Amino acid sequence: MATIAGVEVGGFALPENDTRQQNVSIGQAADATFQFRKFRASDRLITIILKRKSTTIKDNLATALEADADYNVSIDPDSSVDLGGGAGVAVNAQWVDKQFNAVKVTHDAWDITLQFVRIP
Repeated sequence: MATIAGVEVGGFALPENDTRQQNVSIGQAADATFQFRKFRASDRLITIILKRKSTTIKDNLATALEADADYNVSIDPDSSVDLGGGAGVAVNAQWVDKQFNAVKVTHDAWDITLQFVRIP
């Protein structure tokens, strides 16, 4: 069972993404040439889509994420999902959303999208 910050959330919805943010500094010289300086490896950005989750899961997840002082949490995916450590391998990631946004789709079902940056 997939967990985020210790909360069982069931499975993640598709699409599974592989987004990487490059850490470069780009500058343009007076002669119009560009200089690129890579200051570290790329960051793996993780978007997790949770579809039709109960109010209990939504409330527990919001509480767990907001209670963490530095927003660094463990994400343990289902065995088929690769978050950058291999299929089914738990990763540590920092929650980077500035707000927790859950959208009610039926009486007791919520869609939640969360953004994380993987911590190597």
